[in-house]
Amino acid sequence: MNGPEQPSIPARKRGDDRIDVLCVDDGPDVADATALGLGRESDRFVVETATDPSEGLDVLRAGDVDCVVSEHRMTGTSGLDFPIAVREQYPHLPIVLFARKEGGDVGGEAIPGGVTDCSRKKAGTAQYAVLAERVEDAVEEARDRDRLERTCRWFRTLAERSSALLLVVDENGTVVYRSGTNDPVLGTAPGETVGSHVFEEFVHPDDRGRASDRFDRLANDPDVDTTRLEFRAEDADGSWRQVEATASDRRDTLVEGFVVTIRDITDLKERERQFETLHEASQELMGAVTEPEIAAVTADAAENVLGYANTTVRLYDEAAGVLRTVTATEGSVSQAGERPDYDVDGDTPAARVFTSGEPEIYHDLTEVGDGYDRGGLVSGMYLPIGEHGVMSMGGTTTDAFGETDQRVVGVLAKLAAEALTRVTAATELRHKNERLDEEREKVAAEREKLTLLNRVLRHHVLNGMAVVAGHAESGKARADPELRSELDVITDRVEDVVAFVENVRVFIDRIAGEGDRPLEAMDLARALEDGLDAARGGRSTTIAGQVPGDVYVMADELLPKAFEPLLANVLDHEEGNEQVAVSVDTGTDTVTVAIEGDGGSVPREAGADPFEWDPWHSSNPAGGVDLSLAATIVEQYGGSIRAETDEPGKAVFRVELPRAV
Repeated sequence: MNGPEQPSIPARKRGDDRIDVLCVDDGPDVADATALGLGRESDRFVVETATDPSEGLDVLRAGDVDCVVSEHRMTGTSGLDFPIAVREQYPHLPIVLFARKEGGDVGGEAIPGGVTDCSRKKAGTAQYAVLAERVEDAVEEARDRDRLERTCRWFRTLAERSSALLLVVDENGTVVYRSGTNDPVLGTAPGETVGSHVFEEFVHPDDRGRASDRFDRLANDPDVDTTRLEFRAEDADGSWRQVEATASDRRDTLVEGFVVTIRDITDLKERERQFETLHEASQELMGAVTEPEIAAVTADAAENVLGYANTTVRLYDEAAGVLRTVTATEGSVSQAGERPDYDVDGDTPAARVFTSGEPEIYHDLTEVGDGYDRGGLVSGMYLPIGEHGVMSMGGTTTDAFGETDQRVVGVLAKLAAEALTRVTAATELRHKNERLDEEREKVAAEREKLTLLNRVLRHHVLNGMAVVAGHAESGKARADPELRSELDVITDRVEDVVAFVENVRVFIDRIAGEGDRPLEAMDLARALEDGLDAARGGRSTTIAGQVPGDVYVMADELLPKAFEPLLANVLDHEEGNEQVAVSVDTGTDTVTVAIEGDGGSVPREAGADPFEWDPWHSSNPAGGVDLSLAATIVEQYGGSIRAETDEPGKAVFRVELPRAV
């Protein structure tokens, strides 16, 4: 009847309220009666029967059973053979003996066999109530014990596998329990820990007073059940580690002491120190004004603040298409020699990181295979400095860098990128301002010239022409008809000169920034008529086509002068024509005026813009001023003007103006 060695009871899959019972009795009627009786006592019971020990063991192997109810003696067995066999295979399974013997005799014989409890068979149904109570008690006790054992195993496994050191300390501060066979924090052996005083064994002398005060308060203040503190603890190598201890008062539990969890925070404290020190480096970076200076500060911070001795900073040289080595620490140069520049399009870690913008860690640089000699540097970490370059760190062992290193150095790389962005923006702004200053100086000089020219035109040319015109008119009164005719020619030419000078003066006022006037809604049809009046020169020419009378544009009183030279150009090339074709196209925001003429052309010199007046380089210094003035006026309205001569013999001027709403 021996079965498998000490199998454990499977974890239950049913609810705790149900109780599965195996009733074993060599009397089938008795077994069935027992099952029926238990079922009547409580609907918790689910009873299966067996009539011999072998069948009973088969049932146990087949499924979940919470309790065995067994007859004391069965045919073919002696004494407690069946309960003993069950106990050997299922050491934690409750067994209740339901026997014909007197209770005292049964109990004395049953206990050595590992029977959990006994119940006497009697006449009537009352015996089943007693049996049901004892089965329930046995099962609940077994379940409680199982839950407790599982909980203990869970906590024990958790403690054994934790990266922290778990201690149980009594009221005197003596260690009575320590988790694990190996100390994950200090590297001590169990014999060096259990039985020692927690403060004298672990805590740095300068920290013992503070730690002891915290422990005393935890032990004596009923309002405090947990305390946390940091201190220095000595490891197995005699070094001092920064640790954090959390102590909880568990004297009122099975622990009967204080649970102390100790974890190593040395690296965490070092990272905190690094981040604090990086703040100082960020101030230096913000004070740097050149790219080489930023690169030097970055490399120095990587080496002396973060502890990465083999650091190289490369910045992108757009003109050369390379990541140029700007600075490298002494450690980097001594380990790998002078660090090279890398082509941005090359197959190197630095180029890939710069292109992708994602950091990369190489645990073994010999696997890179890019042909570059890195000397004693075995592993490497590369991080992008924004869009400005790449910083790299080398290690003299494999797997020298991890995600924590990447995060810490990433902060420095971002600070460097921000500083470089600021310097780049400041440099571009400075160059832009320098160009603007140069342009302003040029514009100021040109304005000064134009202002002087305007003054000359006003005070000398116009005044001179007024004197000439006055003398011509005076001479006409005394001259004979032939001389009077010649004086009329002088008068006409004087008027032409005055008109020309007046246009030049207005043109100069506009391009020199003088005479600017606010824009207002102007009647387009009226402006075209006024422009035609000035352009027709005594001719009876009219506008062909219907110009809408309700169209207004944003302009000023010089709008007719914008149309006058365009209309005059068409009329001058269409002698005898009594009409000039004008059409108006109104859009939502703009109005386009087209002025067309057959047989005309746009006056221009080879390669020149007809609306650009250049008296200093033109073969006809006076030519083009009228059209240039028109363009200047229209552009100051926010509009545009262009000339088209796509069809042979046809000139078309298109003027686009902002529509007044």
